Amino acid sequence: MRRAVTNCAIASGRLRFELRRDGRVLEPASPKHPAPQLVCFSSGEMTSFELTLALGDAAAQYRIRGNEDGHLESKRVEVAR
Repeated sequence: MRRAVTNCAIASGRLRFELRRDGRVLEPASPKHPAPQLVCFSSGEMTSFELTLALGDAAAQYRIRGNEDGHLESKRVEVAR
């Protein structure tokens, strides 16, 4: 499976993030693919997703999961090095 990790500069470190929907890694929006990756409705419903965030070479990552009924869950995940 292809793995897309996107990097961007944050303060003195590097923020890495990966967005998944239905188990597939999503590419960030671009001029070539400008459509939204996730949708949130005023009713509270939204696209299910999993977002993983990591800063630099830190041993911890943070994972945010959202499901169709609008429930969000976040947790810290230790990464074995």
